[in-house]
Amino acid sequence: MASNKIKPFRIKEQKDLTFMDDRVFGIAVKHNKAFAESILARVMGEPGIKVLTVESQSKVPSLGYAPVFDALAITKEGERIAIEVQREITGDFAREVGYRLAALVFGSLPRGSKSYKALPRCCIVYLAETDPLGQGRALYRYLMASQDTGEYCGKTLSYIVNMSAKDAPNEIESLINDFRCAEPEEMRDPAFAATMKWIKYNRKGKECMKSAIDEYGKECFEVGRAEGKTEGQNGVFDALRDVREGRATLEEAAKRIGVDPELLRQYA
Repeated sequence: MASNKIKPFRIKEQKDLTFMDDRVFGIAVKHNKAFAESILARVMGEPGIKVLTVESQSKVPSLGYAPVFDALAITKEGERIAIEVQREITGDFAREVGYRLAALVFGSLPRGSKSYKALPRCCIVYLAETDPLGQGRALYRYLMASQDTGEYCGKTLSYIVNMSAKDAPNEIESLINDFRCAEPEEMRDPAFAATMKWIKYNRKGKECMKSAIDEYGKECFEVGRAEGKTEGQNGVFDALRDVREGRATLEEAAKRIGVDPELLRQYA
């Protein structure tokens, strides 16, 4: 008779789970609004911020390419704040930030409204694994300003956190610590600790994590199969497992199953 008991993750998988992983982050924002509130409070310097709703993998309508945000939070005041966990930074990062912000604003004006007063505040919080601007700062903040007078207009439009920073203000340093930690006991924020504990040790949380991992593997397989670069699902799953457990480099595993390394990197 098959057992219904949920088996714990393998030690290596469990050790590697952090909130910098898109899968873990997506589960966290859906499970606990306080998790999103903690991020925004520390990055934006607004300790009392309250989130009414938070949506994972939110697709924002646009006239062109419709960007998908890792999370979209709507605050008690009606502000729309997108949160992005950025593992890789492209050379067009500035254009990406501008386009995503424009799309967010475009999708936020109530349908049929002819007054910009109805437009809520919109901003983006980027949590970047490496320094996207190369200036060594822990936090970059951008807003509208006059080049001639130096006067600022409105509130901050985007916050970019350099998660690789060695020297950071207390709140940002604690956020970086909590995103890098794998164990709840090492986290400084109670909401982060409680959320990671639920994902790793609660039956429902572990089921969510297993489903997310399976979904990523299937998506990787489907992309590879569509390109005619892989013969079977098991090959992709085995390759991902070998990379995670240190038996092969990502490049070796990708070459073995005939998939582009950059494609496999998204799911490793």
